[in-house]
Amino acid sequence: MPRRGKLRPAVLARRAFFFVAGSLLLGFLAVFLNAVLALYIPRHFAVSLAVGIAVATTFWLLKLVKHPPILLARVPPLAAGLCAALSSAVRSNGVLVIVYFGLSLLRQRGPRRTLAFWTEPEIYLPIVMAPLGLFAFWWMAMLTTGDAFAQASTAAHGWGWHSSWPWTNMVERVTSTSLRERWPMIASLMMFLGSLTLLRRSSWPLFVYCLVNFLLFWAGTSPNSLLRYSIVLFPIYYGVARALANRRLAAGVLLLGCFAVQMIMMRLWAHGSVLVV
Repeated sequence: MPRRGKLRPAVLARRAFFFVAGSLLLGFLAVFLNAVLALYIPRHFAVSLAVGIAVATTFWLLKLVKHPPILLARVPPLAAGLCAALSSAVRSNGVLVIVYFGLSLLRQRGPRRTLAFWTEPEIYLPIVMAPLGLFAFWWMAMLTTGDAFAQASTAAHGWGWHSSWPWTNMVERVTSTSLRERWPMIASLMMFLGSLTLLRRSSWPLFVYCLVNFLLFWAGTSPNSLLRYSIVLFPIYYGVARALANRRLAAGVLLLGCFAVQMIMMRLWAHGSVLVV
């Protein structure tokens, strides 16, 4: 794979400007829309709707000025590494983005060239930098609580969470007589079926990334958060969008179905149902 030419300072500065401007605009719109919508609809629904509108608006404006958002595969390795570090800092399983980066290099370069990391060491920066955010979080927890793994300790001793084999938990939850345990597992399995749309030659690393996340989610013995953990695996929506790109009727039906489920979930939440956590 030939090396790409170095970016000129003017091009790099312009990209940095639109990246920062887009981030600020996205944050402003999300906060503003949430404040407005929360006056008329339930708070949780207002948040999700505000973020969705803010993202769509920002992406449309960036595309209008010919600086559309781009995947990490197309940005400089240092920028991708910083994003990867941030992902592991805000959520521990964010470190699993290493799986995607590693498999992407394997797909693009082949096994032999991937192992020869000394030929182009800069492209391995995202893999090296991804755990830095997690290390920073552990360091902060150690300084403030005296326990680097305070979050895990709290989950184990305060909430009684522990891990088990994913397939064991799956069978137990699906066959459970409690709807509160069965529903989150079934919902996460439906999201997993959506991730199968990533099984293409160009996107299979994203599928494996989703798979390792699902295995981690299913390893927990408490099913309460399975749905909200699953719906934030954004590559699934990318795969579904590609699969339905030329099928407007199917896309419309799916969108209406998701909207109906959202309405039902919000109604359950408003009435304090145990199914919605």
